[in-house]
Amino acid sequence: MINEIIPFSTGWLFGPAAEDSSLPGFDDSGFEAVTLPHTVAPLSWQEWDPAAWERVWVYRKHFDAFEVAGRRVFLDFGAAMTHATVTLNGTEVGDNLGGYLPFSCEITGVLERAGNVLAVRLDSGFNLNVPPDRPAPAVSTDVDFWQPGGIYRDVRLRVVPEVFLADVFAKPVNVLDAAARQVVVQVTVDAGAAVPAGTAEVAVSLHDDGVVLAADQVPMAFPGPGQTTVTLTVSGLDEVTLWDTDRPRLYHVVATLLVDGRPRHDYRVRIGFREARFALDGFYLNGRRVTLLGVNRHQFFPFAGGAMPARVQARDAEIIRRELNCTMVRCSHYPQSEAFYDACDELGLLAWEEAPGWGYLGDAAWLELASRDTGQMIVRDRNHPSIVIWGARLNETPNNVPFYTSTNELAHALDDSRPTAGAMAGMRLTTEYEQDVFAENDYSSVADSAGDKQPSLEPPVDGVGRPYLVTEAVGTLSGPARYYRRTDTQAVQQGQATAHARVHAIAAADSRYCGVLAWSGIDYPSGSGNQYRGVKYTGVVDLFREAKPGAAIYRAQVDPLVRPVIAPAFYWDFGPVSPVTSLPAAMICANLDRLEVYVGGAHFASVTPDAGDFGSLAYPPSFVDFSKVDGSLRPELRIDGYLGSELVASRSLASDPSLDVLALAADDHEIDGDGVDATRVVFRAVDRYGSPRPYVTGQVTLGVDGPAVLVGDSPFDFAAAGGVGAAWIRSLAGSPGTVTVSASHPDLGEANVRVRVRPTNDNPAGLGLGISSPSVASHAGREVSERQRVLEDKVQRHGEHQVHKPERRAETKEAQHPLSPASQLRQVRFEAGHEISGVDAGQADEHAAYWVIADLEEDDDPEDRNEQERDAHSYVDPRVGAPDPVPAQREPVHAVGGERQRRHVERWRLERAEQGQAGEQVDTGDELHETGHPDAPHAGGEVNGVVAGRVAEELLRAVDEVARPEAEEADGQGREGGLGQAYH
Repeated sequence: MINEIIPFSTGWLFGPAAEDSSLPGFDDSGFEAVTLPHTVAPLSWQEWDPAAWERVWVYRKHFDAFEVAGRRVFLDFGAAMTHATVTLNGTEVGDNLGGYLPFSCEITGVLERAGNVLAVRLDSGFNLNVPPDRPAPAVSTDVDFWQPGGIYRDVRLRVVPEVFLADVFAKPVNVLDAAARQVVVQVTVDAGAAVPAGTAEVAVSLHDDGVVLAADQVPMAFPGPGQTTVTLTVSGLDEVTLWDTDRPRLYHVVATLLVDGRPRHDYRVRIGFREARFALDGFYLNGRRVTLLGVNRHQFFPFAGGAMPARVQARDAEIIRRELNCTMVRCSHYPQSEAFYDACDELGLLAWEEAPGWGYLGDAAWLELASRDTGQMIVRDRNHPSIVIWGARLNETPNNVPFYTSTNELAHALDDSRPTAGAMAGMRLTTEYEQDVFAENDYSSVADSAGDKQPSLEPPVDGVGRPYLVTEAVGTLSGPARYYRRTDTQAVQQGQATAHARVHAIAAADSRYCGVLAWSGIDYPSGSGNQYRGVKYTGVVDLFREAKPGAAIYRAQVDPLVRPVIAPAFYWDFGPVSPVTSLPAAMICANLDRLEVYVGGAHFASVTPDAGDFGSLAYPPSFVDFSKVDGSLRPELRIDGYLGSELVASRSLASDPSLDVLALAADDHEIDGDGVDATRVVFRAVDRYGSPRPYVTGQVTLGVDGPAVLVGDSPFDFAAAGGVGAAWIRSLAGSPGTVTVSASHPDLGEANVRVRVRPTNDNPAGLGLGISSPSVASHAGREVSERQRVLEDKVQRHGEHQVHKPERRAETKEAQHPLSPASQLRQVRFEAGHEISGVDAGQADEHAAYWVIADLEEDDDPEDRNEQERDAHSYVDPRVGAPDPVPAQREPVHAVGGERQRRHVERWRLERAEQGQAGEQVDTGDELHETGHPDAPHAGGEVNGVVAGRVAEELLRAVDEVARPEAEEADGQGREGGLGQAYH
């Protein structure tokens, strides 16, 4: 069966375009060798200059091929910014205007066996008549976000039979009725110019982990050359599990083209069964009302623009779902990477996707391209269960009834299973709104008692009587500040947390709001409006993907049975820039019943959640007045958190900067050696407990030793970024090995982290194609399948590690732990480098020290004992010991509990419900965070990827079982040095 995908990202040459630079004979010997994805101009993390990229460029590639008789060959581009003209061997094979959607070029008739020269002429100017751009005299700052040029998504060569499957749309229907549940599968077959002579059939089947659950098969006739569509229905699906935010169950649909009974081509897509419904009384997922808690996301990164690989794109979804606990993300203001939506599917993160556009409607040609974009967006992404609404009206654009009627009808024709919407601005009562759900970018504000501007929301009523969703709020327009930088005062940074808490509380208190998607999740590069040095500081997460104090309110919006959270929205700092004593009320975001606050070892305050202004939130914040604390004594802060009468979590912060260090950590300890894959390395100024230290000065110098390149600045201006920064390392094609990343600061010291670059089997582009390239079942599902395969391999390797039981630590400061006899202190410490970093990676508030105490009852259930024995052989090798008093390097380590904990949780829930009171907190597998000694070895190997968290829940469950024998005697042990730290 012919079905081959060949990566085509390496071996490119790049430079400025010339008159004949698309011709085979052009001298490109002076061009730069580059790997895709690629940005045409060097970028820092601030002060981007559009003049650096708004020019015409050319990418060239020399390669040999193979005999293609009886096959067809396509070049697939994920996206190129903005006007791409593709030439092969001097013949133009494709032209695409628009920077956010894929396009393909058939090269079958032009491809040679040897000596091929491919050229992509790329106009990255702004004054192109295509959304979201516009003709002169407009300038690039007329759009709210920078758009650096480049072939910034993947390119691949696709080899298919002469007659092949071009598209599969698998639509679940009657989802909530088990007996009537079906999948309606629309299969498009492309016969080109050759209609098959034999009998043709199309078969489809629904798969669950390789097991066929149901299938259907129909004959098909070709009325002539070109594309033909056939529809099949798969039934008998009463046993499938619904896709939900907490349990995003996924299945595969495989379509097969058969000619004379022989399979000729497969096409695989992934789906989920769920019903998403917007109503006048809110949003419903699978019949359950859910108040949508969300943020907006731009796709651009420091140093690289949009040119980041799938792993890095997926990491953003992990941050939004697992660190910010959002249930929904708005992908503003254009279709984003397919890898991002794949991650949303796997994480249970609902998504709004919209066509490119921002505040402008152009002429007839421009509108035709906007309609084209809407259709292409839907066709590309309609199999994603995470996407629940189409932005078929462009962001903040004026009314145009004929045009928006047509885009609405187009959306429904291509996919009648999802509603449409369009984000409006100040037009809440318009009657010229054609979409199904009314969406408002609401930057309303009120003055507080001090006269300061604070965000609010308009009533959830629109002029057309549609379901109502707030798609932007807070930002830089409604107060209390225009920028939310780490270098700003504590009042500004905490003000961001209170601002977001306000709008979400307003929506949660009124069922007519479907929810709020606040502006924004992550800072982004911009030259428009309230930007500072080319950055819009609207995110609760910064450009480097590290949470700010403003993210604290989101971090607390999670069931404490998943993980207890104590997240201060302030810095415990008494320095001259902005001491914590300047706050009249310091905000602590937690999901617990009560907090006991200790300053300098003495009890300072008892606080409970604010049920007044924020009472409608699932977990309201608490407030403490530290204005009278004597900072000259450099007291430490400890916050103990309780569920009912049980202490379940504790958080410590130090004010003495003399023990601060430079912390360094990688998101992944293993990446692919394909020249494309990359991972983030983050560095932070932290106190002795790992809590962030603001207002630092000096520069951080970075170094890379091994087969990788640094994507970042070195030296890095630590002061400008507020004591947090990051860079990315990208592998070198065909060069496996170990990469050591080092960081140093003149006052905070040095740190390093290791990342393993593993060999890949991908055919090196430019070294001949087809013969040695890997075949896959479907080009549509290749990236997902590869990520799952890599994950399974890593899980298997981790299962080979032996588990060492923890040694008991000497008891210290017993009086600090008023724990019940049933309480057990988890003390598992892992060797730095044996990181388990799945979807929950990075969930600590600035990777801070955080205690979790588990209350586990004795259980003689044989099934529990079997689970314990089984789990003991499926976890990474831990090394146990006392923590260093001064952590010099921090690498996140995460542990996920097993079925035994889950049964405890269910019993705990039942008992609490029956008794009508708080029961004992059960540790369900909180992510542990520990600090490695600078001399500790850094073994590679981590469970990572957007599905790793769920795999870890199923396969990596040993920590509590291993720690339990010693932990049973651990009541009253000390907490110095961050023992038992955890992400939260």
